[in-house]
Amino acid sequence: MVNVSWGLPYTAYTSGQAYVRTLPSIDGQPVATLAPGSSVTVYGSTTGTTFGNGTTWYRVTDANSASRYIYGALITSTPPTLSTTTTSSALPAGVTIGGGQEIVISISNQWMYVYQDGQQVMSTAIATGRPGLETPVGTFQVFNKQSPTTFYSRWPVGSPNYFPPTHINYAMEFASGGYFIHDSTWRYEYGPGADGQHYVPGYGYETGSHGCVNVPLSTMSWLYNWTNIGTTVQIVD
Repeated sequence: MVNVSWGLPYTAYTSGQAYVRTLPSIDGQPVATLAPGSSVTVYGSTTGTTFGNGTTWYRVTDANSASRYIYGALITSTPPTLSTTTTSSALPAGVTIGGGQEIVISISNQWMYVYQDGQQVMSTAIATGRPGLETPVGTFQVFNKQSPTTFYSRWPVGSPNYFPPTHINYAMEFASGGYFIHDSTWRYEYGPGADGQHYVPGYGYETGSHGCVNVPLSTMSWLYNWTNIGTTVQIVD
């Protein structure tokens, strides 16, 4: 049972990339990833597991909604400073945005940018393929959508790449050979470095995907409903 000190709701902002979790703990399932400067409504605070330099976590849903928390050090009352650069200038050099629906994935940034008619409508941290099982680079189109589905390993039991049958809520195939953009409820970390082996305190070692593009569940739900068959997927280094 989590004891929350409730207060008057107020608007705050994320000071860095922030994971929204089901518990005030790094053991809480991450259900969304917020970019730096995202606005949130804080309803209360609680003492959770120690992470970094403190134990304060903020409740960002009301008492009648599913419990969601963000680590306190990632919350600030100071609004972000707006950049004067255009959205497209934040993309890796050489990327050109066309018309219609387009999903751009940067391997080096471990970030996804989503465009409608040349205007960015969403961006999110992601995780792509691990070394040896890299996500293919190039221009593709979504040609298959499945919700829900189950993924089965093409590697045998005993292989370091084997995984048990895995439930997937939203999957969009963009390249032959089983390359999908999909949710990954088992994953803790997204964003820069997520495609390589890294250590998550309280969880252990984690690495990149088997070649697919992993997206936080709440973001993937929106993306799946937004994306039409034929949507361009541009993957760049």
